Amino acid sequence: MWCCMIAGRGNIPLFRMKSEFLKIIGLAYTNLTTCSGSDRQGCEDGCYVCMKSYGMHYYAHQVDKRIAVMFTGYLLGKNAFVPSITPYDPTPNQYDLTFQLKICGSELLLMSKDTYTAQIEGSQNQAIFNLLIKAIQAEFREQMTSLLIRAKQDYLVNAINRGEINTNKEDFVRLQFNLLRFKYVRAEKG
Repeated sequence: MWCCMIAGRGNIPLFRMKSEFLKIIGLAYTNLTTCSGSDRQGCEDGCYVCMKSYGMHYYAHQVDKRIAVMFTGYLLGKNAFVPSITPYDPTPNQYDLTFQLKICGSELLLMSKDTYTAQIEGSQNQAIFNLLIKAIQAEFREQMTSLLIRAKQDYLVNAINRGEINTNKEDFVRLQFNLLRFKYVRAEKG
């Protein structure tokens, strides 16, 4: 009984499929690459002969024959795997723009090549986010792709890196919108 449960209650021969996996993939690859189509006019996008069935009609728009051929060919060692997602770009070693934020009593200092100041008159977060927006708008250039923000406040570093903040969410969203100018944005404690 246990072996029947492992093998799908005996309905699907999973053990046989495992032992003949490459043969099954080879048959699928051959079926995909030699399909002449249900109307004998050729098959480019997958048809009911090689890929589709009535049972999957809700998902038919997601089926891509090129990807199926590439993947089965890869499993058989016939071609390279071509990912459909953008490759990971590592963060830069040097940032195009760096801001250093300091809080001195009720005054904010934001330093880069210029120095920006603001008074904290209400919410500290609102003043910080508005000052960062002002500096980004003043210093951003079209060729810039990376921004580093240094601050001593853990909550601010975490907010920028994780995209989360508990207070002044609307002001933070405005900051995030301005950060979209950069491909890389990172905050660090310092």
